[in-house]
Amino acid sequence: MSISLLSSDSDSVIAEKLQYLGKGKVLYEPCYRPGISLVSIENPDHHNALSGKMMAELYRIVGHLEKDTNDNRVGVIVTGGPNKAFCAGLDLDFAGQYLKTPESISAMNKFMYGILARFSRLPLIAVGSVAGPAVGGGTELIAAMDFICMGDTAYLSFVQVRNGLPSPWGGARRLIERIGRKNTLRILGTAAKVHATDALQIGLVDVIVTDSDYSLVLESSVQFIQHFIDANGIKRMPWAVRSMKALVVQNEIQDTEAELMLIQSTLKRSNL
Repeated sequence: MSISLLSSDSDSVIAEKLQYLGKGKVLYEPCYRPGISLVSIENPDHHNALSGKMMAELYRIVGHLEKDTNDNRVGVIVTGGPNKAFCAGLDLDFAGQYLKTPESISAMNKFMYGILARFSRLPLIAVGSVAGPAVGGGTELIAAMDFICMGDTAYLSFVQVRNGLPSPWGGARRLIERIGRKNTLRILGTAAKVHATDALQIGLVDVIVTDSDYSLVLESSVQFIQHFIDANGIKRMPWAVRSMKALVVQNEIQDTEAELMLIQSTLKRSNL
């Protein structure tokens, strides 16, 4: 069985086509803690890889966060749930079963590119809570975060080039902003596995938790956002923090259309 995703399909149409395909789920808790939402990626049998169903759920969660009018909300945490992995990127079982044509794969990549671009522009402090490995597309998800709290035994594995891909979901540009051109070329171009201490040294990770236990890494992520809410007894104005994030995003140099065209061109050459 396959589905036909077209490059001309709108994101909403692609979400409708994908919403029942594959396993796993993406859960959303809007009020996980005061001022903090939680997004959990859960597909434990596939190392939290993203199926079509999960992509559609993530699309709808981002839409909800964009429309959120709660001025008291300051941050959002993305976690791999209480599983061994953070996210292994694209669920290859789902892809092999349903994405049979290069156009369908290209449309799916464009869909995920748009979701992560929109997520990165949310007026919220976004923290990745990484207790286990992030591989391939999972590192693209990591790159869309503002900050990362990582367990000391977790790692990031940038296998895109090894699989004949560029950075299909927009992670390369965001990595350059975070860790610079040379570090980005090195870890993407060599398909590097980056361990927590190395990631901290180059500025890719912000906090290392001495135990990779899921609950401890998640609590560290909560405490990190808490500094934007109330630090040393001095409360921040949530609406001002949201406005600050929006201002930072507005002033970033963005050429996403040109980047997307380059990614699509490279994927065609790879017959992917």
